[in-house]
Amino acid sequence: MKRVITLALGVLMASIALAQPSGYYNSAEGKSGSTLKSALHGIIDGHNEISYSACWDALKVTDRDPNNSSNVIGLYSGFSMNAAAEYAGGAGWNREHVWAKSRGDFGTSMGAGTDLHHLRAEDVSTNSARNNRHFGSGNQFYTDGSGNYSGPTQSKTNTSSWVWEPRDAVKGDVARMMFYMAVRYEGGSGEPDLELNNTITGNTDKTPFHASLDLLLQWHEQDPVDQTERNRNDAIYSYQNNRNPFIDRPEFVDYIWGDGTPGGGGGGGGTGTNSVTITLVTDQYPTETAWTLKNSSGTTVASRSNYTAANTTHNNTYSLADGTYTFTITDSYGDGICCSYGNGSFTWKEGSTTLTSGGSFSSSQTKTFTVGSGSSGGGGGSSSADITVTIRTDNYPSETTWQIRNRSGQTVGGGGPYSTANSTFNKTYTLATGSYTFVINDEYGDGICCSYGNGSYTVKNGSTTLTSGGSFGSSESKGFTVA
Repeated sequence: MKRVITLALGVLMASIALAQPSGYYNSAEGKSGSTLKSALHGIIDGHNEISYSACWDALKVTDRDPNNSSNVIGLYSGFSMNAAAEYAGGAGWNREHVWAKSRGDFGTSMGAGTDLHHLRAEDVSTNSARNNRHFGSGNQFYTDGSGNYSGPTQSKTNTSSWVWEPRDAVKGDVARMMFYMAVRYEGGSGEPDLELNNTITGNTDKTPFHASLDLLLQWHEQDPVDQTERNRNDAIYSYQNNRNPFIDRPEFVDYIWGDGTPGGGGGGGGTGTNSVTITLVTDQYPTETAWTLKNSSGTTVASRSNYTAANTTHNNTYSLADGTYTFTITDSYGDGICCSYGNGSFTWKEGSTTLTSGGSFSSSQTKTFTVGSGSSGGGGGSSSADITVTIRTDNYPSETTWQIRNRSGQTVGGGGPYSTANSTFNKTYTLATGSYTFVINDEYGDGICCSYGNGSYTVKNGSTTLTSGGSFGSSESKGFTVA
């Protein structure tokens, strides 16, 4: 049963620190497709509803300008607007329905019409310009020319199609709000059954369909979740007691609308949960690329294939337990994703730490990395292994130096500068089991590939590549594990 409440601003401020509760998504774990969509609906359904008038005060908190607490930020325009000057005779700001309220004809009724997860502050003129346009690719920047807030917005309209393209900084935000609406509203209890598709209809169509799904999926990857979105999700949870799962768990998008697969279990040995992101830049032939990620038990915990957009950046984030993982990327044509037909690449990161990366290979490449506290820490293990560093210099070898550092930050190996161009150098070290960081520097700031030669580096344990690369700027740091 739905609960109807009106919250005062003071109540919200007292509880604003609420965040995702432990176990919130337990019933969704291990699911995909329509099964996952149904499970998430069950989790976020029945939220506390607020009135349309109460949304004014709520948006003054959820959309507050972090640099001016008296203002709110316009979603599409980016304008900082006086929060107290609501509507203001058409010159101020109002409540934008990101899922256009006519698409499903729910208006401003409590429920879909007042759900804060898709209501945003926007200046009146920009809101009117967006109208009920579908989301798509624009061909003309929109400049607001009236009201208290005017000027270029960096969002685009389209002169030949009924679509609207938000500014780049919020494209992912918009996509995740739309995904939320398509899961939260499934037609029960008199609510609309909202669905995403790729059909562009005119402004009089009131069917509960919104476009464009394929483009929203791209925006979700190109503009990953940031802290501003997370803070807004927490604030709305204080009002509605439900969350946007695609902010908390971005990988759910791929599990429902993409071809990603959820895995079973963690990395083997750890209990922590860590947010890890793969950034993959496709080459000119993206359909050839596929990858899998397996934990230490050999269970696939994430995978993706069937990329369709060439020379495009794709981001996917996963929640992984502490432990060691093996990443395998394949190219069906046998020329990797760099550098024969484009400059494709892949990078796995935990926060700002690069776990592994690459792109230049043939048919396949396998990398091993450790997440969280799943390793014992460099230099303190009871066993050891021989690790070989192979450096292929570029045209300017004297610019290149590198180090291996253990978990305590101590340098346990290193090499360079070199004197011979376009040559291969090997160094082998016996290292204790644990975590290490490989740091490579280029004095000129152009890496060792591919501006002036095809230099590269590889760190191997026997036949297993622990990390590799070559294309960077002034320096690059890679984590690897000796097991």
